[in-house]
Amino acid sequence: MSTADSAEPDTVKNKTLLALGFGHVSMFYSNQGFLLFAIPFYQMTLGLDPFLLSLCSVIPMVIATTLKPWIGHLSDGFHSRYGRRKPFLFCAAIASGCLYGVLWSVPLEWSDNHKFLYLGGFSLLFHIAGSFYSIPLKCMAFEASDSSYQRTRIFAVTNIFSRVCGMTYQWAFPLTQLAIFGSIFAGVKIVGWVIGLLLIVTMGVIPVFFLKEKPVTQVVTEVSLATKIKTVSRNPDFLYLMLLVTLIVLGIGCSVSMDYYLLVYFVSEGDIAQGAVLKGALSSAYALLGILYIPVVLYMTRKIGKLNTLKLIFLIAAMSGLVKWFLFVPSIGWWIVLDAVFSNFVWTGNALIIPSLIADLCAKHEKQCHYDIKGIFISMHSWVNYISKAVALLALGIILNTIDFDANLGSMQTDDTLYMMRITLSFGTASIALLILFLLFNSRLRKL
Repeated sequence: MSTADSAEPDTVKNKTLLALGFGHVSMFYSNQGFLLFAIPFYQMTLGLDPFLLSLCSVIPMVIATTLKPWIGHLSDGFHSRYGRRKPFLFCAAIASGCLYGVLWSVPLEWSDNHKFLYLGGFSLLFHIAGSFYSIPLKCMAFEASDSSYQRTRIFAVTNIFSRVCGMTYQWAFPLTQLAIFGSIFAGVKIVGWVIGLLLIVTMGVIPVFFLKEKPVTQVVTEVSLATKIKTVSRNPDFLYLMLLVTLIVLGIGCSVSMDYYLLVYFVSEGDIAQGAVLKGALSSAYALLGILYIPVVLYMTRKIGKLNTLKLIFLIAAMSGLVKWFLFVPSIGWWIVLDAVFSNFVWTGNALIIPSLIADLCAKHEKQCHYDIKGIFISMHSWVNYISKAVALLALGIILNTIDFDANLGSMQTDDTLYMMRITLSFGTASIALLILFLLFNSRLRKL
C-alpha cells in the first residue's frame, strides 16, 4: 500500500470490459435513477414533504441493503446450467427496468399519503431487484482477473461507463418538460419507461450473453452465511475501509446533496426548470471530467500507491469544499461547472481505489481460507455504502426541515434558510474531507 503498484501486462479482454461496462450502465440507473425524478417530480412538482420523500428513499434502501449479504451468499453458492451469477443478472435486470417505469406512473389525483405509500412500496421492490443485480455483477467484475492492477483497471473502465451515464442522466428531467409530451406528468412517465426498458433492461442483460464465469475451484460450499459474515466483519482492514466509505458517502454525500436545492432556490431564485438545467450541466461536467480524471488516478496509483493517492485526493476535496462557497451564488451561470473541476477527484477515487482494495482483500482471504467469499465482501461493502446513503438522505430531509425549507415558498425561502444551505454544502464538505485525510495519515492500511 505504501509503494506504487507494480506494472503488470493487460490480460482482461476488451469484450469482458465492454460487457461489464454495459452492466454498470444498468446498475447506474438502478442506483441513481430513483432520486433522478424523486426530488424534482415528487417533491418540487407534486409537493411531497421532504421528510416523507426521505422515508421513501431510506426505508426501502435499508431493507434491500439488509438482504445483500444473503444475496451474496446465495450467489456464491448457486449452481445451474447457466452459471452462478447469470440467472440473477437476467431476472433482476428485467424486474428492475419494469419497476422503474411503474415508479413514475402514480395517479395524480391521489392524496399525499397515497402517493407516499405508492412511492414507498414500489421503491422497495425496485431497490430489492437492484440488489439482486448489483451483487452478482460486482462478483463477476472481481473474478475477471487475479491481478491487483488489472482489478483497478477493470473498475476504471466500468467507471467510465458510469461517468458517461452521469453526463446525461440529469438531463432526463429537463427532457420531460418538452412540449411534445403535453405535460410534465406525461413526460416523466414516458421518459421513465424509456430509461427502464432501454437502459436498465437492455443494458442489464448484455453481461449475461457476453461474460464468461470463472470456474469454481476450492470452494467450501458448506460454510454458513453467519460464519462468512463473522469472518468479514472481523477483518480489521475491511472495517477501516468501511469507516472511510461511511465518511465519504454519509458525510460528504449529505453535504453535497444540498447542491440541487441551492441551484434551484438560491442560484436560480426558485426557478425549478432553470435549476434543473444547471444541475444537468453540472452533472455532465462531473461525468466528463471524471472520465478524464480516471487515467490520472490510475497512473497515480501505479506511481505513488493507492494510499498516497487517496491522501492527495482528500486534500483536494477539502479545498474544493471551500471553493463551493464562491461558486453557488446567483448569476454564476455556466461557471457553475467549475465545481466539477475541483470536486471530482473524491468520487473518482472512491469508485476506483476503494473497490480495488476490497478486491485485494478478497483475493488475500481466498488464498488463506480456500473458499469463495467475494459475495459477502461485496455485499457488506454495499450494505455500508447504502446504509450510509440512506442515513445521508434522511439527514438531508431533517436538515431541510430544521432550517425551515418549504418547497411551497418557491423563491421566497428565508435568508437564514439559504445561508444554512450554503454552510452545509461548503463547510460540511471541507470538514469531512479533512477528517478523512487525518484518518488516512494515521491509517493501518499501509500494513496490507
